[in-house]
This record gives sequence, structure tokens and C-alpha cells, in this order.
Amino acid sequence: MLWTGTNLRASLCAGTKGTVMAAEYNQTGRSVSIGRILSRTFSAIGSNPGVMLTIAFVFGALPSTAISYYQQTLAEPLRTGALRPRDYFIILALSALANMVLNLIVQGGLVRATMTAAEGDRATLGECLGTGLRRALPLLGVAILGGLGISLGFLLLIVPGVILYLMWSVVGPVVVVERHGVIGSLSRSSELTSGAKGSIFALMLIVWVVLIGATMVSGAAMVAIYGVQGLARAVQDGLPIAFLIVQGLIATVTTVFASAIPTALYVELREWKEGAIGESLSDIFA
Repeated sequence: MLWTGTNLRASLCAGTKGTVMAAEYNQTGRSVSIGRILSRTFSAIGSNPGVMLTIAFVFGALPSTAISYYQQTLAEPLRTGALRPRDYFIILALSALANMVLNLIVQGGLVRATMTAAEGDRATLGECLGTGLRRALPLLGVAILGGLGISLGFLLLIVPGVILYLMWSVVGPVVVVERHGVIGSLSRSSELTSGAKGSIFALMLIVWVVLIGATMVSGAAMVAIYGVQGLARAVQDGLPIAFLIVQGLIATVTTVFASAIPTALYVELREWKEGAIGESLSDIFA
């Protein structure tokens, strides 16, 4: 079946029909496979590593490392009074905003790269960045609204926050691929993840183990270089630039991995509930 942008949107809006389709495919005995998700993730990264790593490094890790280093240089002027606390916090706020915007562009671009790889094709750097820029604003909307909802859920004895996190685990790919608004994207993510939260929870545990392990590797490397006491003194005086560079390189790899996983999960959930996506999903990026 040719999956054009028109019939894709029509199928997504047909709520009753979508429920029937989901039931039909669930009855075939197919389940959500963590193995397929991980395989699709590494296949996507392996098919286009240059573009994906470039996006994560140039627009993610590099600016973040530069901002962190710059913020450290402000510590001494702040202590001596050469920099007013108000100005310091303004700089922090603007830095955080810049980081957020760049991370959203990275997220959108990596979703494009992963989705295109799922079709056996390769997206260019320009195509990925174009998608990231076009979808940055709605991604910001779901990040704010979803973040508030999840934070509130964690305040309510943690469990509601975990449930919301799992419900909205594919909201980023939904925003980029299906072009819904903020509320529509959150609703669509909830629809796709319904009935699969156990598998998604197990998948996210794997992701967090990988991310925590990567952080521990960078920390262990710096302890091996500086020693415990030397690193403690260095932290007091500002993290060494070598440490920031190592962190940036590790962040590049983990960002690609952490961004490709939700997209691979999105594809798995759509195929589980709605059958094969079709052969021309990339048309939606045109």
C-alpha cells in the first residue's frame, strides 16, 4: 500500500477504525519486541553514522561543552564581585535556553535520520537539520507540557510520573513524523503505547543502564588520570577542559542512542498496532 501524507493523516484521525485495526493486529499473536527495537536502533545508526554523530556533536555536545566551560570562567568574577549575581543568573538562564533549543533541533534531526533509515534510505545532513528546525517549536511545546505533567506525577508518589513517562515515550517521533499539535501528539503517543507499557519500561531500563554506564566510564577515566584527590581539587577550581571534552564525546554517542531508541520504538508500536507502515513514509518530510 502506498502510504502518502494524505492517507497517513486520514488513518491517524480515524479513531474507531484505528482501534479495530489495533485489535486485529494484536490478535495475530505478535508482541512488542525489545530485540527488534534495539536491532532497528543500531541498524539506523550504522547506516548513517556520519550524519547522526555530526548532528549530535556539532549542535549538541560541542555547544553544551562550550557553555559549561564559559560558565566555569564566571565563578571567579562572581566571587570577587566583578560580576553581579543578577547578571550571572541571567547568563545561566540564557545558556539553558540556548541548550534547550539546540537539543530540540538535534532531537528532530535524529528522528528524521532514524525514520529514513528504517525505510532503507539515508537522510542528508541538510534534510535532518531542516526537519529539526521546522519541528523545534512543537517539540518545545510537548517538552514543556509533558515535562510539567511528568514532574507533577512524580510528586504524587512517583508511580503516576512513571506511567506518564511511559505513555509519552514516543511523543517526539509523533511530533516530527505525524505533525500533530502539542495535545494531539501527547494523545497519539498515549494511544500507541497503550498495552505495551511493560515492554517500554523494560526498554527504558536498558537505556538508563547504558546512559549511567557511560557516565561512570567518563568518571572512572578522569579518576584514573587525576586521582581522587586531584579530581576533587580540580572540581573545586572548575572541571578540567579534558574532562569536559571527554564528557562531550561520550554525550555525542549517548545522544544518538537515546534519540534513536524512541523512534525505533515508535516504528515498532505502529507496526504492532497498525501493521506495516508502508513504503513511502518519508514523503511526510517533503
